[in-house]
Parts: sequence; structure tokens; C-alpha cells
Amino acid sequence: MPQQPTDASSHRLHEELLIKLKHDPRIFDFIEKSSLDGLWYWDLEHPEHEWMSESFWATLGYDPATKKHLASEWQDIINQDDLKVAIENFQRHCENPSHAYDQLVRYRHKDGHTVWIRCRGMAIRDEHGNPIRMLGAHTDVTALKQHERQQVEYEQQQKRGFEKQADLLNELEKTADIGTWEFDVRTQDIKWSDQTKRIHEVSLDYEPSLDSGIEFYKEGASRKAITEAVTRGIEQGEPWDLELEVITAKGRAIWVRALGRPDFVDGECVRLFGVFQDITNTKLLKSQLTKQHELLRVTLKSIGDAVITTDAYGVVTWMNPIAQQMTGWMVDEAMGRQLSDVFNIVNEKTRITVENPVDSCLREKRIMGLANHTLLISREGTEYGIADSAAPIISEDGQMMGAVMVFHDVTEQRRIGDEMSYRATHDPLTGLFNRTEFEARINRLVSDSSSESGLHGVLFVDLDQFKIVNDTCGHSAGDELLQQISHLLTQHIRASDFIARLGGDEFAIILVGCDEKKANHIAKSLCHAVDEYRYIHDGKSFRIGASIGLVPVKGQWQSSTELMQAADRACYAAKDAGRNRVHVWRESDQDIQQRHTEMGWATRIEYAIDNNQFVLFAQRIVPVRSSDKNLCMEVLLRLPDGKSGWVSPGTFLPVAERYYLASRIDIHVVERVIATLENHANLSSISQVHVNLSGQSVGDRKFHKKLLELLRQTNADILKRLCFEITETVAIRSIADAASFVDSLRSIGIKISLDDFGAGSSSFGYLKNLDVEQLKIDGQFVRDILTDPMDEVAVKAFVEIAKLRQLDTVAEFVDSAEVLNRVTELGVDYAQGYYLHKPEPIENVLAITTIELKKARTLLFSGDSA
Repeated sequence: MPQQPTDASSHRLHEELLIKLKHDPRIFDFIEKSSLDGLWYWDLEHPEHEWMSESFWATLGYDPATKKHLASEWQDIINQDDLKVAIENFQRHCENPSHAYDQLVRYRHKDGHTVWIRCRGMAIRDEHGNPIRMLGAHTDVTALKQHERQQVEYEQQQKRGFEKQADLLNELEKTADIGTWEFDVRTQDIKWSDQTKRIHEVSLDYEPSLDSGIEFYKEGASRKAITEAVTRGIEQGEPWDLELEVITAKGRAIWVRALGRPDFVDGECVRLFGVFQDITNTKLLKSQLTKQHELLRVTLKSIGDAVITTDAYGVVTWMNPIAQQMTGWMVDEAMGRQLSDVFNIVNEKTRITVENPVDSCLREKRIMGLANHTLLISREGTEYGIADSAAPIISEDGQMMGAVMVFHDVTEQRRIGDEMSYRATHDPLTGLFNRTEFEARINRLVSDSSSESGLHGVLFVDLDQFKIVNDTCGHSAGDELLQQISHLLTQHIRASDFIARLGGDEFAIILVGCDEKKANHIAKSLCHAVDEYRYIHDGKSFRIGASIGLVPVKGQWQSSTELMQAADRACYAAKDAGRNRVHVWRESDQDIQQRHTEMGWATRIEYAIDNNQFVLFAQRIVPVRSSDKNLCMEVLLRLPDGKSGWVSPGTFLPVAERYYLASRIDIHVVERVIATLENHANLSSISQVHVNLSGQSVGDRKFHKKLLELLRQTNADILKRLCFEITETVAIRSIADAASFVDSLRSIGIKISLDDFGAGSSSFGYLKNLDVEQLKIDGQFVRDILTDPMDEVAVKAFVEIAKLRQLDTVAEFVDSAEVLNRVTELGVDYAQGYYLHKPEPIENVLAITTIELKKARTLLFSGDSA
């Protein structure tokens, strides 16, 4: 019996899909992201059966009730050429899951017109990997295709206009009697057109050279200008457009316009070419054309962004299409109006009107830019974050002719920057500041208070019964409790105070401009508020309580580390004394003993350096987007504990930074790495060796000098394999010195990488000011990328920023095949982590052959790894 049309929701394949949705979250994710204008589910074991959603048919103009759930139903109305493409993609997808089933196809609407559909799908496979079902979704993109066709027609019109202009220019060159020339940089051959030879008044069989051609220019300013222009063109790729004096072969002085352009191949200048025009007569008329020429030159140069020009009174004289789109004003409507009527800008935070940059530009006769956080509000009310500048147009005689303003839309860049800045400084759960921002504030507090100019208080708050709630009610309840406590603490401090969540159930508060008595009063009020608070879950009431350590800040602290340690000890003293109370820090014998312990570590570190006790380990860094088989690794540092084990770097590195030994360690490691590479027999098998430099070293001029002296004595084959990773463990004291240091390293072939990118608030500042070649994405964003959408957004944003700067990216803390696959999909270039390689002595890593590396990489990317 032929199958009759049935309700889509009662079909057996629809019911089967619902069952699979419960067991395979990937299917739900796919449906959620893709199902816009139709959904289909195909039985590959019985290919004549295919379930289609009601929206599938409604998009094509059909009544779903009249349609059977058969594959032949849609195959009769799809464009047959597109059907072939879809079948080919389907077959390739079934054979190889990584080949996406995604294409644009044309359907015939019920009323006869063409509907463009983006058809996407995924094969559902059995336990053997064989495709048994196909799930797909339709998206109607007809409107987009129509827009695309209109855009093509517009571009063709533009092209015809440009071609007419080119024809006009060719005719003009003939009329203007312009000569051409071409110089082959590699062969040193130079060719002049016949007209160029006529202008120089030489015979048509004259064979010029570069030197003889330059000697025609009048000795002095003209010859110097053309010599420098040619040099810059070859070395830096700069074109030139000069008006110079030439002495012809007959001794006649003429004015010429010399234009030249370099032609580069693979970063090397291979050719110079240009035109040569006798402008002796037109030189006399040039002053009359200055106004029009200057206006046209600046406008055309800036045409890539939105451009508005005004006269000397700020009245709009011209707008390009982008400016019309962003302001909402057509050029015919805007011309003759004051710019302030057309260009409405405000501060995006205060909404106060911002002064028009053209007004200040015309007033001060210099280039003016907009302040940050400026919004352009269009005629229709659309808001754009913009960056712009306005430049005056001044004639040769100093007369103000008008101004040109160039601006562009930075809304998305600003949004990403704000989001990343917020994420770098705030705790995602509570919305309070995070530990990184707290440590930055503490550093500033210690620096400011060292002059004893003020009194402050630092509180460490630890919840007393949080673990009971977390273990009894679950992590979601614990998260809710932390959010409520955060709100409670914020309510009981002053607006000028600073509060942060350090992690877990620990909080920190900085009481600015607060003496000990007042700070103690605030701390006790916080204790009381938390003690009175009750957390209710499933009808149960939980009492929490808080232990608070208070440290008065009176200028006695030499470092933020000491201050934070004191606050931490005071907090634990409050817990030991019975919890739910405030303990005010007082320096004790224990504090003195702690300092002695750290000084002992400092002595041990110096002894380890002097006696070569540190051991170099290494961890491989694996390329995920290239077939490079050479070894890439990061050098790590270990210290024997004397009991066949190792002291964690987290134990001795903070002490090294506190006692300013980090630079000594860095020099020691670099020397050891260079010596190791010099003794390695097969240097060509190594691609890159990453070495960490602390923030102390990067900001220390003495370290710069010592390291550069060491590197200048090192073989170039080793230098080009070194990559220094700059970390944020200690803030760089002078970013200008650091930038100069980085430039010096790069000039001798060293590569630079920003380590732990995104972990601290300084990451973007370092990226902006330091000329680096690679970003290492901090592991905190990679570790939970499969379960935390914010981490995925962060990694994706970091990759996009790196692409914008043409930088490589490395994902740290890759601990599973799934994480490796995800960061690869997001566009990361390299991966590093325990899944790929556990650190081991550098000698063992260097002993790995190219063949072994290739086998290991093949196993890892096939997912068959231990």
C-alpha cells in the first residue's frame, strides 16, 4: 500500500530522532545551531524513507500535510545539477566524517520561483563507524543571494567606470607626452621609452644605466632626493612622486615629474618602474591647481574608510558612500550643512556630546583625533563605536582651505576588547574582581604607601562553613552561595573600597584611606553580617560565618607578597581562634622565621646556580596545522630535592623573584640551553627551543646587556632556533625598555612569544607594545574548553586577534584528544600539554629521532594515544 502523508511529529523516524537526542548531546547542539528553515532525518538503511519537518515544506511553499516522508519528494523539485553536488558531498561525508556536508542548492518553490537553500547535515554512525542515518537542516538564503547579485552588478558598474577612467588616463598620457622607464634590480638593466629619451635629449639608441640616469638630475637637492628615493624603494618598498630639476644631454635645465614604484616578490625588490614627464611649462601653473590637487590627493588616499570633507567654515562639501551609510545622510542632503548637523558624536559612557574634531582641527590648524569611547549616532539612531582623525587642508601660501575627516567603525573591536579586559580582571562566577586584579591593586597600594602618605587596611575573608554546603547540596548550590555572599559583602563596605574573589571561598578587600580602628569596625560588621545570614536550600537553613584577617598598611611593607602572606596568616589565625571573628595582624616570631626560611631558599637557589644543580627538562610543542616534523619544545627547570625527587618550580621561583634572583636563573638557563644545542649532533632536526624569561629580566637593563653579549657570541644557527617566552609573573617596570630589548633580540634572529596570554591584565598591553611573533594561550582557558563556553569564546577571540596581527598561537594544558581536536578546530597553530608529551630531561627529548616524532604525531592525531 503506498504511504500516505502523515503528521510529521508521529513519524517513526521523528520518534527515533527524539530518542537519540536524549543520548547524544551533539545532535541537539547541531539542531540548535543549524535548524532555521527546515529539518530532515534520513534512514540510510532504507534510503527511500526520509522525515522532513513542517518548516521544511513551508519554506518551499507546500502544505506539509500533502507531502509524504519520502526522499523522492524533494529530489523532484531540487535543481538537478545541485543534486549531483549534494550526492557527491554526501558520499564523501559518509566515507570521511571530517568532510563537511554543507552546500548551497536551488529548489523550485511551489509558485515556480527559485529558493536558495543552505543544506547542512551530519551522518549518525553505528558502533562500527558506518553511517546509518543522516540528520540535516535547511536555511533559506535567497535574500542573501539576491543581495550578492546586486553587489556583483554594483561592482560591474564600478569596474566599467574605472575602465573609462583608465582609457581617459591613457589618452592623457599620449597628449601629455609622458615617458616610461623600468629597472631590473637583479640584472641592473634599465630601459627607457623613446619619449623618456627625447625628454633627456639623447639619441634613441642611447643605453642608460642606473648611475648615468641619476647623473642627469641637477647636482644638489634634486640628485640627493632621487638617490634616496631609489634606495628607499629597493630597501623599504616606498614609492615616490617627485618634482625635480634635470640637466638634459644638451645642457638645458628642465623640471620633470619623476614617479617610481617598487615591485616585490617574496619580500625582495626585483623591479622598479615608473614614468617621467617634462613639467617645465605646467610647473608655472601648479600654484593655481594646489587647492584642487591637495583636496583630491587626501580624499583618494583615505577612500578606504568613511571620509567627509568640509570647507574652511566646517560646512560639508563631500562624503563617500561609507560615510553616508554610517551617518545616515546622503551626500546631496549633507552638502551645505554644518558638519555638527550630520556627524553626531557622544561619549559612550556619559552620553555627553563630544567636540567635533573638524572644529578643533580648523581652529588649531593641525591633525586632531577623537578621544576613546566615542560613539557616532546615525540619523536613524544606529550607534557605531568609531575612531577618527581630522586633517586640515592648507594651500602652499598657508591659506586654510578646509578639512578632511577619516573615520571607521570599531564597534566590534571595542566590544571584544572590553569583554577581554573585563574577563581578565573579573571573576566570572561572582562578578567581583579576580585575584590577578587584586594583586595589581596590592602592588600599587604597597608602592603608594611606601612613602607613609596614607593608612589603609587589607582584609582576607574565608568562609567558615562553605564546604558543608558545597558537599551537602552540590556545586551549583555552592556557586549560588558564593554569589549571595559576594553581594552581601559588597553591601557592607564603602563605595571607595575594593573587593575581589581570590578563588574558592576566599575573598579580599582593600580599605583605602582607612586607619586600623575604622578597618577593624568594618571587618567586624562584615563578620556580623555573614553570621546573621542564612543560606536556604531545599527547605534547609545553613549558617555560614566568616574568618577575617586584617592587616593595617602603614608603609612598613617592602613587597606585595609579604603583605598578602601576612593577611593570609591573620585569616588562618582567626580560624584557629574559633572562626567567625577578626584577627588583626601583628608581626611575630613566626613571621620572622618565615622570612628566614625564604632567605634560606634564596641561598639555596644561588648555590644551585653556582654549582650547576638545576636540571633542564623539556616538553614538546606539537604543530597541529602543518606537517613540520622537526622538534619544537619548551625548556623547563627542575631542582633535585635530595631524595630522588624534584622541587616544584612553584616553590623556588616566587622566592627567586622576591629576592631578585630571577634574572640570574634566566641567564643560567640560557647559557645551559646554548651549550646543550652546541653539543647536539643534529641541530637541523630542531625547529624551535622556547626559553622562559621573567618579567624582572625583561624590565632589567643590566640583564638586557648581559644576555645580548652572550647571544652575540652564539652561532646564528642556534639563535634562529631560540624563542624567548615573556611571562607576567612580575610586572615589567618599563615597557619602553622592554620594547627596545625585544627589538634587539629580534634583530639577531630571536623569536618572541607572549606566555600565559589572557591570564593577566597586562597581556593586551604587552601585545600592543612588544613586537612578538607568537601567543601562548593560558591553560586556564584551554583546560575546560569543552565544558565552559566562556573559555571557548576567549580562545576563539585570542586566535582571531593573533590572526589580525599575523601571529602563531599555542594552546597550553592540552590534556586530552578532545581538547586537542577542539583547539585545532578553533584555528590554533600549536598545542602543548600532558596529552601530547610529559616533561622529561632535555637529553631524552633531544634523543628523539625525526621518525619517532612523526610516529608520535600520527598516533596523537588519530586519537590512539595512551
